[in-house]
Order: sequence, then C-alpha cells, then structure tokens
Amino acid sequence: MGTWKRVIVALIIGILIGGIMAAPSEALARAHFLEYNIDNYMVAFRSGNLSASVTIDWPRVIFSHIKSYLSPTFDVSFEAMYLFNDSNGDGYFSRPETTYTSFLDESRVSWNGETGWNITDVTFAVDPLSGESAQFSMRSTVSLYAGFVNETLIEPTVPNWANLTFWFTISEKTTYHSNSYGTYSVDGKTAVRANYSLELLKQVDSTGVVLEQRLKGGGKTYLFELLENHGQNDSYTVVSGRIDETVHGLNYSNEVDPANAPDQEVLFAKEDGTVQAFYRYSSEPTFYQVGVLSSIPGKVSYYTTGTGMVMHTAYLIPNGTAVLTHDMSLGIQESGFVSGPGDWIMDNLAIILFIAGLIVLIPVAARVVSRRRGRRQPDSDISSQDNKEKIQESKRTGDTS
Repeated sequence: MGTWKRVIVALIIGILIGGIMAAPSEALARAHFLEYNIDNYMVAFRSGNLSASVTIDWPRVIFSHIKSYLSPTFDVSFEAMYLFNDSNGDGYFSRPETTYTSFLDESRVSWNGETGWNITDVTFAVDPLSGESAQFSMRSTVSLYAGFVNETLIEPTVPNWANLTFWFTISEKTTYHSNSYGTYSVDGKTAVRANYSLELLKQVDSTGVVLEQRLKGGGKTYLFELLENHGQNDSYTVVSGRIDETVHGLNYSNEVDPANAPDQEVLFAKEDGTVQAFYRYSSEPTFYQVGVLSSIPGKVSYYTTGTGMVMHTAYLIPNGTAVLTHDMSLGIQESGFVSGPGDWIMDNLAIILFIAGLIVLIPVAARVVSRRRGRRQPDSDISSQDNKEKIQESKRTGDTS
C-alpha cells in the first residue's frame, strides 16, 4: 500500500474513533435515569443538568449546574441543632436562649456504638406518577452539650438524646406534596428532597428544638431572596450574603414573616437579580406523639455572615418523647443558566479540538506525501532530463558530432 493511501486510511480511522468517543452510545447508557457514585467522602448524583454531592461526615449538599461551564457551586448544610427556652415568648430562636447544643459532625454522633453516620446504599423505586426515584439515608444518635456551642466539653451533658435521620431523594419526574396550606412540588431531576426526622429519646425541659441551616452561593451568586408576607401580600426580601451581621452580637437576627403558601422559599440570585438555585421548606412541620400526628409552629430567623447566610428554624414542641419531621428541597433553576457561545464551546470542546487537529494534519500529510513522491522520481526521467540539457549545451557551442 502506498504512503498516501496509508495516510488516508489513518485519517479515516481517526475520524471513526473520534466520532465514537464524541457521540453518546445507547449501549453504554445506564439503566437508571441518573448516575451515582459512593465513596468514603460523599454520595454523588448526576441527574438531568444537576450535579449534587451529599457529604457523609455531616449532612451537607453541594450542587451545581452540569452543562453550564461557569456555574457557581451552591451549598446547603445542616451542622447543628439546639434546645432553647423562649424567654421573650416570640417563638423565634435567639442564640443567648440556648440551653444545649447538638453537633452533627461525624466525630460527635454515633450509630450502634460506632462513631459517625450510618449511610445506606442508594435504592431505586418506581412510581406510576413520579417515575423512578433514587434515595439514600444517613442516620445517627445525637447528644447534647450544655450551652451555646460549648466545644470545651469532651463528654456530652446528655448522651444519646435523639435519633436523627436525613433522607435524600431525586425523582425522575416532579412530585407533589400536601399540607393544610395546599400542595407544593419538588422538581424532577434538578432538585433534591432533603426531609428529616428527629426521634426524641430523652425528655429535656425546654421550649423547643432548633435546626441550623447554612446557605452559600458561589461567584456572583451571593444574594438571597426570601419569600415573606408583607402586609398580606407575599414578596421577596433581598439580602446580601457578603454583609457580616455577626458583628452585631449574639442577640442579633432577622425574623422571617412566613408567606401564605404551602412551602417557604429562599432563592440564590446573582447581583443582577438572576435566580440560579433555591432552597424550600414545608410551611407545616409535623409532630408525632402518643399515636397522634399534628402540625407544630416552625418560626425562622436568619443572619448573614459575609460568606453566606445562617437560618434557624425553631420548633415549639411539648415535653416528652416524640418524633419531629420536616420536609425541605433544594436545586437549580434552569432559567438562570442561559447557554451562550462560551458554554457551547466548552460543551463541544472535544469535537472542536478533534476537527481543528484534522485541519492542521491534512495539509501537513499532503505535503509529506508530495515530498516523498519527488524524492522517488524514476531514473529514466532523470536520464531524459540530463540528455536534454546536453543537447542544448551542444547547440550553444556548435558541436554537432
């Protein structure tokens, strides 16, 4: 086979291989609607345009948009719980009202005598309405330390106070949930449902329980828009996560006036107002005690830290053993990610580089082939050229012999 033919064959093979690598293969597609991976640090999901990783050292969801190259990273974490006495009777939590702190990091929780969280495998279920769903849970037994964030104590004041379980679920289609305020939805593929239950094992005198939630946005997405009721009308209050309100002391916080809706909403927004992600929670936490399921008040306060926002949800509960549950969800808002030329280039970078390589390679290959053919010119052609030159030289000198 000639050199130029070998070059052409090599180019054809390269094009075929590149096409196979660039094009999605149905044979390689997963059986489930999403991809997931579990390692020693997190459970990672890739669903639709959502990338969501749940850390297993404490309940925390780090998520972003897959196909937007410049997508910021969003972060919602649950780091602590508190018991408090509502000294002023307003139902909201103030940090000086703390009686006990329960830390949720793996070094201070346990399950069946072992330190850390118990992480289940990812399981799949199919529902006729919501399609397929993927779910896993993390559970532990939590203890209480006296005071507000008293980290000087090695041993807890009240060990094994409660069992805490978080469930993280992604559904193929939108799911719908109801409470006495109405029906709310959790988006399919691009949202994570993160509901939890707290089973109180020991009675501790207090007014209520508080869940701490920390919210962070990345890059230019540093604004938070909180849906509130303002004079009988629901509207958004915009706050900046770059303002540090902790300088005002422990007594300082902002009270959220809940919206007239079945679920409450916090939006992650860019400085130009573009919303890219959300955090929502049911307007009606539930409480199960002595065989009776009832709703309880859940009042939210917050402050900004300079890098994000801390929210405290206070649940006013009666004394005694019982189970507290609350439903939350978080995810990306597709309309906030408009693909531009830069995103298209990054999404198709492999194909673009492959074509660019071919554009450079083909002329080079053609030049190499041309040079090699010139070097291999037949001897008869060379001799004929030499004879022509000799005849012309004879004519100039008059030599006719």
